[in-house]
Amino acid sequence: MDISKINKIMKKRLDEGFFWNIQEEEEFDIKSKLTSLLKSGTPDNIELAKSVAQGLGFDFDTLFSEV
Repeated sequence: MDISKINKIMKKRLDEGFFWNIQEEEEFDIKSKLTSLLKSGTPDNIELAKSVAQGLGFDFDTLFSEV
């Protein structure tokens, strides 16, 4: 997936409030957000989760196996 598509999907998720108040949350659990994206089963959400996980240094295969 190219970066422009990932950016478009990320903007859509931000607009939907998916990553609402990340900076303000005292104990934000990025893994739970990524897991929610994976559980949705949509290809766009799975690609977004993979890109974010890799960017944050998470092992995507381990994260995916937890779903």
